[in-house]
Amino acid sequence: MRKILIFLLCVLYSLYAQVQEKKEQEQFQVVAKNIEYENDIVTATGDVIMFSPTYYITAQKAVYNKAKNQVSLYDNVNIMKDNKSLSISNYSFMEFEVSSLSEIVFMLYENNLWIESAKVTSKGNDVYLEKSLMSSCDCNNPDWSIRFSSGSHSDEYSWLQTFNNRLYIRDVPILYLPYFAFYTNTDRHSGLLMPTLGYSSTEGFIYMQPYYYAPADNWDVEVVPQYRAKRGNGLYAYFRYADSPDSMLDISTGYFNEKEDYKVENELKNEDHYGIGVKYERRNIFALKQKDHEDGFYADLDFLRDIEYKTLSDSLEENKTPRKVESKINYYYKTNNDYLGTYLRYYRDVSDAVSDTTQKQTIQKLPTIQYHRFSTPLIADNLLYSTDVNYTNYHRTLGLKAQQTTVSLPFFYGFSLFDDYLNVSLQEEIFFANYDYDENGLNKNFEDGQYLQLRHSVTASTNLLKEYNSFLHTINLGSTLYAPNSARKKGDIYPLTNEDDVELKPFPLSETRKNLSFWLSQSFYDRDFATLFLNHKVKQSVLYDSDGNSDLGNLENDIYFYHQYGSISSRLIYNHQDDKLIQSATTLYLMYNDYFFRTLHYWTQNTPHSNKKDSETITYEAGLKFLKSYRFSYKQSYNIVDKLINRKEYKLSIDKGCWFLHLRIADELVASSTINNTGRRQDVVYVMIELRPIGGFDYEYKRKSESNN
Repeated sequence: MRKILIFLLCVLYSLYAQVQEKKEQEQFQVVAKNIEYENDIVTATGDVIMFSPTYYITAQKAVYNKAKNQVSLYDNVNIMKDNKSLSISNYSFMEFEVSSLSEIVFMLYENNLWIESAKVTSKGNDVYLEKSLMSSCDCNNPDWSIRFSSGSHSDEYSWLQTFNNRLYIRDVPILYLPYFAFYTNTDRHSGLLMPTLGYSSTEGFIYMQPYYYAPADNWDVEVVPQYRAKRGNGLYAYFRYADSPDSMLDISTGYFNEKEDYKVENELKNEDHYGIGVKYERRNIFALKQKDHEDGFYADLDFLRDIEYKTLSDSLEENKTPRKVESKINYYYKTNNDYLGTYLRYYRDVSDAVSDTTQKQTIQKLPTIQYHRFSTPLIADNLLYSTDVNYTNYHRTLGLKAQQTTVSLPFFYGFSLFDDYLNVSLQEEIFFANYDYDENGLNKNFEDGQYLQLRHSVTASTNLLKEYNSFLHTINLGSTLYAPNSARKKGDIYPLTNEDDVELKPFPLSETRKNLSFWLSQSFYDRDFATLFLNHKVKQSVLYDSDGNSDLGNLENDIYFYHQYGSISSRLIYNHQDDKLIQSATTLYLMYNDYFFRTLHYWTQNTPHSNKKDSETITYEAGLKFLKSYRFSYKQSYNIVDKLINRKEYKLSIDKGCWFLHLRIADELVASSTINNTGRRQDVVYVMIELRPIGGFDYEYKRKSESNN
């Protein structure tokens, strides 16, 4: 009995599989002006539409054999499969699962790529192409095209491979490739990425070829070997991993070996450059299931031998490597009422990496811990208090170390008078600072410092609005009287008790003086409050010493003007004691149709009371967009004091949709780990060409670098 039951089940399963197989065959519905039936042959003419679960077909005539599941299509044939790919031809013969088409245009909608072929044969999910032309530009006269003798496209893997390729710019052949392949969808895939090519008179031919490996959705690896003919060889690697929806890990490392001749000629300190960088960011670690709670962790660590490691790993297009590298680790936990954070900072001066003494004297913050209590009502809603506690461990292996703790406990009380026209707030703050010193082998002894002060302040302000025929005017006017009590000081504190001790200078405490400040802020809007077109701020303070004598503090004046054609902003700081303007920053931005101009002028002056140094720089950029797809700009940064051009560059970009060109010609200062720690000037020509969507390449030419002494 059991054997009979098993036999019946097998028979039923076989019948079910056959039915399912028939169901999975392409069954077409046909709509046309005229339809004729003869046995299993359906002949349709006049605006024919055929559709199935997979295909959508239009033509002027169709002959469909239902028994053999074959169809012949004539005149203006359009075939769409899975709502993605489209083919256009005058004749097509399809036999599922095999079909043959002649003189076809094959469209890939995901990346706007089209292929024109003399003959196309389809078998299952694979399409075989003969004597074809491929491009994403206009079909009539494409700006670029790749012509190949044969190729194939796998719909299952979205993989296109072609043979005997010739790259054409218009009708001019410029490159031959025996084999070319790429993915035709936008999903992540492993494979070679766009290479970078370059040439430098000092480094010779430059070639970088990234390889991208993406075995899973949540991690990938990128390996970038590089070859510099006259300089050396290197390898950089990048690992990215998302261990949760709220986190991301990035690890980068690399090594580059200099040739001895290049090292000596360019006065480099090191022959080998290497390093490692780790970045990790995560949110909702412990606070994921806590309502109104959030926390986050962030780490950005850099360990490198010198600045050359960074400059060699950077993209050829820009070089923005700083001379000092900061490594940091942050963690915070926040609720509606409280905030707790801890921060670690480690600084390395890579411009002088060989000097152990300099690095040992560099102060590190390991760690800083902060607790903050947000403003919270106390007894009454308009009586508030908050708390801020900070602890910082200033650490270094050579020189004086210190641990600083500060506590700020302010109380606020606010109310309004004269029908809310005048707002008044009173604040009482208790401030305490403590310093624990560690002489760390110094011959001097320092007494730990303590500082306690009560700080009182009264603020009165008003907000007014007036409506005019064509605009609205708002004004905020206020004044604050800040009056701290005499502080209780004990021990050594710079500069309050021991200004002459240079060792204490890295741990200063700014003693606040009694002052009276006034401010005015006014804004002008159009009638519907939608557009701000003018904002003006001015602030002046009066400083008092312990004997009651007064001095005017710096006068600060800011003005911003916005217009449909751009904006103008200006910031001025005037020092009354020196009777001089000590700082100025002016920005102008203009834009009209396809033209733009932007300039920034920054200036500071060294005076007895300014605490600034003489500096003046001007940066300006001008450009235009023309012929719809072209954009040209020129940018220059000039140090007026040193009479030195920090950077000047020309940029041209052409975006034609199906291809993109970026050209940059620059004369710039770059950081370098030379023996005398001087930067170098270099002329750079950078070109990036992208043939969308198949990729492109970078090319850079560097003229011989010169030291900037």
